[in-house]
Amino acid sequence: MRNPFRLEDLTLPNKTTMSELLSELTTQDTIHFWSFTNNGTATPLPAVLVTDTETLRQNPPPPCGSLECPIESWLTEDREDFLVSTVKALTSTLLKRQASRLTDLEIHLKHFEKARCVMAAESEPLERARGYIKDRFAAFGLDVKVQRFDTDLRIQGADVKVSGENIVGVSAGAARGPVLVVGADYDSGLQDSPLENNGAGVAALLEVARLYTQQTAAEGSFVQDRTVVFVAFDMNLKEYVSCWD
Repeated sequence: MRNPFRLEDLTLPNKTTMSELLSELTTQDTIHFWSFTNNGTATPLPAVLVTDTETLRQNPPPPCGSLECPIESWLTEDREDFLVSTVKALTSTLLKRQASRLTDLEIHLKHFEKARCVMAAESEPLERARGYIKDRFAAFGLDVKVQRFDTDLRIQGADVKVSGENIVGVSAGAARGPVLVVGADYDSGLQDSPLENNGAGVAALLEVARLYTQQTAAEGSFVQDRTVVFVAFDMNLKEYVSCWD
């Protein structure tokens, strides 16, 4: 019988610095994100990723006729149950217990109702989302770092250079050992629901960060020994092209 996989068994190479770790997160790149390269050897990077909440896209069906759906209509009982279950599962992984207070999910979601696309005519929703994530990470007591990067988009046969921002919040632990990463992409396409792709995932990421930092604070119930890195990724939709079609 195979031994069960345990996240705690994964480790980073010896003498790995935080700056070296964060350099692996410079873009929303699946290969770089899920491995750490040291002297030519790829080592798996311990991580938990809240991604595109794909289950929500078809089941239950979208409640609105348009892509941009008000929170009051979009946040059905089924969707709320899904998000609460996601936050509970991730919080349980980090804290070894279920989350008991999930009061801020709807507050988070209200900041991701509009399309957040680098090529969209209106840039305010994307900038507002970035600002909210940074503000929340800082309010949770995380060490906030912004990784700016440039990349090329292939649009109608021509390369267009655009800039992106990954937003990183670090909760540093004292013990040497596995670094845990919790991430979600915050940009969205023009052909997708902004909440389902991927506002819901970002809301879950923020709520996990809130609960984790709350419970590991001086007045919390747990003592933190490992470093946890929370990452909101940009430019995920480069792979799917839907941001500019």
